[in-house]
Amino acid sequence: MFTRLTNFVPNDKPLGDSTTASLSAANSELPSPSLDVNDLISAFSNKGFSAKELVALSGSHTMGQAKCVLFRDRIYNETNINSAFSTSVKSNCPNSGSDDNLSPLDVTSPVFFDNAYYKNLVNSKGLLHSDQQLFSGGSTDSQVTTCSTTASAFFADFANAMVKMGSLNLLTGSNDPIRIWDPGSVPDLEIASSLPVVIQYVDAGFRKMVSDSLRWLSDGADWLVKYAPSLCTFSATSTDVKQYYEPVTDRVLHDVIPAFGLRLWKLPPHSLPITNYVSRVTVFAYALLEGQVLPCLKHAREFMKAPPASILRPEAQGQSWEFVSQVEHQKDRQLFYVKRGLEGES
Repeated sequence: MFTRLTNFVPNDKPLGDSTTASLSAANSELPSPSLDVNDLISAFSNKGFSAKELVALSGSHTMGQAKCVLFRDRIYNETNINSAFSTSVKSNCPNSGSDDNLSPLDVTSPVFFDNAYYKNLVNSKGLLHSDQQLFSGGSTDSQVTTCSTTASAFFADFANAMVKMGSLNLLTGSNDPIRIWDPGSVPDLEIASSLPVVIQYVDAGFRKMVSDSLRWLSDGADWLVKYAPSLCTFSATSTDVKQYYEPVTDRVLHDVIPAFGLRLWKLPPHSLPITNYVSRVTVFAYALLEGQVLPCLKHAREFMKAPPASILRPEAQGQSWEFVSQVEHQKDRQLFYVKRGLEGES
């Protein structure tokens, strides 16, 4: 694919893409995620990069995911890690098994190219050991701090380092597997103006990939709502939106239509807890009378003066309040007598 890093790489720099890729070369040439900071500096130095460029290029981890097997030792055995962060990641990466489970490298904004990766490191939320090593009391701490507080500094450093990397071990003539981009021959296509790095120029093959990716987002994008809720907006709850009680999780939920990003890409319906207390009480009262909460109440419906669904009507809100208040009162009374009985036995 033909790409240009808008606002980063000068227009006079030659850009292109490789026609081949090598898994073995990637495994042998790229630094291991288990390396300490001094080993990282040495590995990058062997390729002609400074420690500052190491920190800048590591910022690419603001996007992407890693397999559980690559960070299991960090979240279970290392101490320089935010406890809430490690607990959250452990839920998707058990102590054994599930090696291929994925977690975002940047827990804050996993689908945006920004400087949140560095903010995570400052707060001990680096997913990989090698990530957190960049902010671990060593010589790269100050550069990480600069990138975490000044996004423009990171963007500039990243662009310069990327141009330098593009010239690494450059082949020429018939040995060159790189297709050079001719800016006058490729039409513009703005994919995501909200990202600092904008893919603007694409060939026909990449157009299909973008189309397939957007279709995939529409078919299954619960992970976007899960990992990037701050980047999503949700449709307002209305009376015709499905509201229901979920007995497995003991929650009252309603369906909403999420939209992602500044362009408000519509995602499939998603279930969220109802936050309005009146609505939550009403839906729970209906579920209780229907026997969804206590199945034994199903046999009591024939003795009710009105069907359970009548409590969902707007004019019945006062009844639902009264009903649930009575249930809570009875529950409190039972707890009171149970407590008195236990105290008497003691």
